[in-house]
Amino acid sequence: MNQKNNNIRLLLSVVLMAVVIAFFFFREPGKNQATTKEIKPQPVLATDYILVENILDSEDSFSESFAGHLEKVCDYTKLPFRNIPLKEWNNNPQTTPTTRVLTVQNSQKLSDSSIFSLLEFVSNGGTLLLPNFNFDNRMQSFWGLKEKDDYKLDTLSRGIFFTTDYLPNLKGKAIYSDFIDAGFERANFKDDIEIFASAINNHDYPVILSNKIGNGRVICFNTNMGWKKEDRGILFSAILTGLEGIPYPIANVSTIFIDDFPSPVYDSKIEPVASEFGLTIGQFVKDVWLPDMLKLADSLDIIYTAFPAFDYNGITTPPFLFDQWDANKTIIDGNSIITSDWISQQIIKNNHEMGFHGYNHVSLLESDWPNKEYMQLAMKAAQKKWRIVGMGSLPASYVPPTNLIDSVGMSQLYGVMPLIKYMSSLYLLNLNNGCNREFDPDPWNKNVFDYPRITSGYLLDDREQYSQQSLYLYTGIWTHFIHPDDVFQIPDNANETAGHFKLRNQYALGWHKGNNGKKGMLWEFSDYLKEIKSLFPLTRFVSVAKGGATTEKWRNTNYYYTTENNSHTVYSPDSEKGEPYFWFVYVSEDNMAEIEKNLTPQSVSFYKTPFLNGFLVSVKTLTPSLTINSLEKVTKTKTVKQNNFNNHKQLLTKLLEQSGRTDTESYHPVKPSDNADYRAWVDYYLQTNQVRKATKMLHDKILDNKKLDTVLYNRYYQLMSWQSKEDRAWHLLDSVFYKSDKLATLKYTRKLSKKYGYFSERESKKWMERQIEESEDEALLTAYYNAYNTRENKEKIYRVLKKLYKKYPNRKNYTNYLGFLINNKPKEALRMLNALVPGESPDIWDLATEISWLYANNNRFKKAYDWSKYSNKIDFVNKMYWLAEIKDYETLETVYGKHIDKNPDDYKAKAFMSSVLLGKKDIKEAWILATSLPESVEKDTLKSQLNKTVLYVKPKVQKDLIAEYDELFEESVKKQIVKNIRLAEGDIIEGKSEMVGDNNNSTYFENKLSYALRDKNKNIHNISVTHSNYYANAYVNKNLPDNVDKTLVGLEYEFKKPIEENKIQYFTRARVEMDKERTLYYQGGVGASLSKKKNFTSTSLTVAPVKTGPAYEKKIYRSQLSVYREDQIKNAVRTNLYAEGNYNSDEIVEGSITGKIILDSGKDKKFKVLPFVEGYFSKSNSDEVKDYPYFVVKERVFGGGGIGLKYGKEKSKFKISIEGSTFKDEGLGDFNRLKGSASVKITDFMEFTTSGELSTQEKAYSNSIRFGLKYILK
Repeated sequence: MNQKNNNIRLLLSVVLMAVVIAFFFFREPGKNQATTKEIKPQPVLATDYILVENILDSEDSFSESFAGHLEKVCDYTKLPFRNIPLKEWNNNPQTTPTTRVLTVQNSQKLSDSSIFSLLEFVSNGGTLLLPNFNFDNRMQSFWGLKEKDDYKLDTLSRGIFFTTDYLPNLKGKAIYSDFIDAGFERANFKDDIEIFASAINNHDYPVILSNKIGNGRVICFNTNMGWKKEDRGILFSAILTGLEGIPYPIANVSTIFIDDFPSPVYDSKIEPVASEFGLTIGQFVKDVWLPDMLKLADSLDIIYTAFPAFDYNGITTPPFLFDQWDANKTIIDGNSIITSDWISQQIIKNNHEMGFHGYNHVSLLESDWPNKEYMQLAMKAAQKKWRIVGMGSLPASYVPPTNLIDSVGMSQLYGVMPLIKYMSSLYLLNLNNGCNREFDPDPWNKNVFDYPRITSGYLLDDREQYSQQSLYLYTGIWTHFIHPDDVFQIPDNANETAGHFKLRNQYALGWHKGNNGKKGMLWEFSDYLKEIKSLFPLTRFVSVAKGGATTEKWRNTNYYYTTENNSHTVYSPDSEKGEPYFWFVYVSEDNMAEIEKNLTPQSVSFYKTPFLNGFLVSVKTLTPSLTINSLEKVTKTKTVKQNNFNNHKQLLTKLLEQSGRTDTESYHPVKPSDNADYRAWVDYYLQTNQVRKATKMLHDKILDNKKLDTVLYNRYYQLMSWQSKEDRAWHLLDSVFYKSDKLATLKYTRKLSKKYGYFSERESKKWMERQIEESEDEALLTAYYNAYNTRENKEKIYRVLKKLYKKYPNRKNYTNYLGFLINNKPKEALRMLNALVPGESPDIWDLATEISWLYANNNRFKKAYDWSKYSNKIDFVNKMYWLAEIKDYETLETVYGKHIDKNPDDYKAKAFMSSVLLGKKDIKEAWILATSLPESVEKDTLKSQLNKTVLYVKPKVQKDLIAEYDELFEESVKKQIVKNIRLAEGDIIEGKSEMVGDNNNSTYFENKLSYALRDKNKNIHNISVTHSNYYANAYVNKNLPDNVDKTLVGLEYEFKKPIEENKIQYFTRARVEMDKERTLYYQGGVGASLSKKKNFTSTSLTVAPVKTGPAYEKKIYRSQLSVYREDQIKNAVRTNLYAEGNYNSDEIVEGSITGKIILDSGKDKKFKVLPFVEGYFSKSNSDEVKDYPYFVVKERVFGGGGIGLKYGKEKSKFKISIEGSTFKDEGLGDFNRLKGSASVKITDFMEFTTSGELSTQEKAYSNSIRFGLKYILK
């Protein structure tokens, strides 16, 4: 019973598992909304649904290489693909029912029966691709050859010239001009073949052709060209001829990389920018190139990714500094900022992306760095600088310097910068050097996705456009890089260049200006981008981060192909709906109308681009699926065009009978004998497609020879080139170089490079450096200079130019050498130039601009100006500046006058001249000149400077400018000047009162009302009326006849010179008074003062009645001589000294001196605490202390100190100071004193003042209080 239950459980488990498996394998994948009907396709395994098949001979390296490219193309396009092993094909020559395209690289090993299968496959509508020329007599029908026995080969026709758009936009363009096609002559072919591409030098020679057989066609490549990565596009074009109407998904992303940007910028001027703009490199990049590129991006909806490098000195050991980056500064909004910092911020501000190029321009190759730790330190320094500059988030993408990196460098990069997601080296070249990348995870780090570049430069030649369109056809990706300094790489007069690596500006175009029928580089690039946008309207120009993410998702998405109800569907069950999906589909011209009918109801966007015999249709959908109705107008049956098929079959049978071969035999060339010459073996290996053995034999033979056999090596190189292994061919030359005649080898490498080019820029540089070490050939040295005149290579360029200059001292070499020194070794350049007289050195007048700037940058402005006379590229304002710096104003005014006569609208020159006049303090002329300028930045700058300066010039000038040139004034400045003029020149009405008393008794009370008149010289004529009360002495007998009160009125005139620093100011005054009894009294005085920055001195002599009632009554007059001195000692102490001598008419003589020391910094602060000490001494000829008729003491000494408090600055509207002190007085008794003063500006022109003094000394000290009110009239 238990055993029965166990069996039942086992059976149920098996059934349940089967149901689960069936569910997952046969479940409905979901609805497809790309079409108007519901689609429920069943996923089909690749082995069940094949579109492209290839017969693979695993013993043939050519076959393997070709199969690799074909398989990768199908991998990108998601096309179902299968390799059929040669042996399997010969045993059972059948394709799958769904196969549309079959390829075979070499037909010679195919069995005869399989040839008949090929014929049947093509006749029934299939497409056969023969990608290489090889002679197999059985294939006459397939090639479209005439029926005959002797077929001639063409050994003169070269390259590929596209007579059609075999790739989009390639019609009329040519590639591989040096390659000999070596295929069948045109006369061998029938007239009805269709030619897609011909030879460059023979347009009758068919390189790519199509031959129709029955319902199908054969695509033949009549060339021995070895298939390379960049040729995948024309391979895929051939495939698409057999896949009409079958769509395939693409990434549809294009990216413009800007390498070496931002980077350090320099003040040197280099052609062609120097002539076109007269700007330095830094000025050009900041003020012209960057704005132009930003406008271009905005106009075409492009997002750039810029890749900065911070240093170009090739430093690989710590410390990793940023001297070059920080060296160049610019003024932005009045602030000095590092130019490269500002450029970086503009990139972020304009919504472009920043990637990473490295701390410096040294590739992350283990061989280029002392150790791995230094790589890390350099990148960490760059990360820190990245944050300081404000370059946004740390970068997600990386471009290796010179596009080279190795596995060690990749490890260090990712270890320091794990946010790097995308690596963008090159799609082509060598894998081991970090290039030859696919759009796949990087082989050295699966966490990094490769997003390599395919083209570069502002002008794309035919070869570069070929590479671009080749990749774009099967991926929808274009990755392109440029440099800001590409414009500077112009050719010299040399007749040799660096092989395949041409100059980036080989036509010597300007940035805006063109020549030789071409536009400037900017406009050429702009036009090409517009052409691409027009060619593919759906293309998207995105950043590396966006493009990399989109491409990675596209690569990781599974797509399925199905055929149902006479339509083809491509779909992905894994993708999300709602986001855009993009597709390509090839449609012949005859079927285009049908496709448009098919796509229009689906509500998708589509555009067509001329391609092959029709169009490449670009489609955009919002769901991950696309359905195209079948375009086949006939079915594949054996009855279709049976007669055509029979004709070809009869010819094939006839050929087999003539060769005496059986149906199962294959054709094999005759094998050489064991002792045959190596050449025979090489030919045999090539005839049997054993290319690896042929190249191995040539390789060993080359190494065996003691001397380089150039004929032998030529053949070896050609075979390696066919296998895309040029790098190994050049590496073999390394071995030969060290064991044979070096000079002979170097001479050969020069010839080889001219014919084929170097396989990499690194290899080119290495061999050229070897050549120049062994040779002093002028053309070679010049070629190296043209190719590698870069910042990081400047030391080698220096040696090359020096050798050229010493060995071949012609004008060109002289100017090249001197020009290099100016830009890179300025001190050495100055030593060469110092002995030269500009007018006597016409050979270097072409360098006059650079020489002028060299001297200017070294502050030798006289030399700069002298050389500038021989340059028409230096702005006149710069010349003015140099003359101003050496203060040669006479020459400056002369050349300025002549210049303005010819160029009356040179407002920059006028602006600078205005600033010069301002510097000379000729503000009026500067102001007048600035007023004549139109509105501009220069005028605004001058206006600001002039308004700051005009506050300190003479009022007469100020008044003239306000009256005649009012428009340049800032309102606040004008208001201040008007105010200052009124304060300095306006008439004054002033009232003053002073009351003095002893204790509670008044001594006198004076009042004065004045009107001060100022003349044109600012002299003050003060006319006053006075009213004074002088009181009797309250401490003596009031009945004394002279002890009376006196009331007087008077009239006073005073003359004062204006106060000016460092000039003596003097005054004089006279007053007449009358009391009630009409008695007249007189007084007068003279005085002078001198005010300086750190001290003040004054002296005066006055004669007046003593100010008491009894003294007036007795007519006692006092003659008084006084001296006052104040000094500010450093910023710590202020001292006051006052001396006074009096002679009274009653023959009393007295004198006194007062000294005071205050702790005061002398600075105008809002609040101050002022400690001080003070001393006093007086002496008279009086025998005793007397109070009558006035106070006098025989001798008095006191001393003490106190603290003062001061609030308010000199120009404050409210100011107050208070001073409290205590004194020791031996003669009259100790006392305390309180003094104070205050002022309030009621308006700008009305001020109230008060001051007072209070003392506790009962015998000798007078207390006082004063008031004043002043108003200044207009």
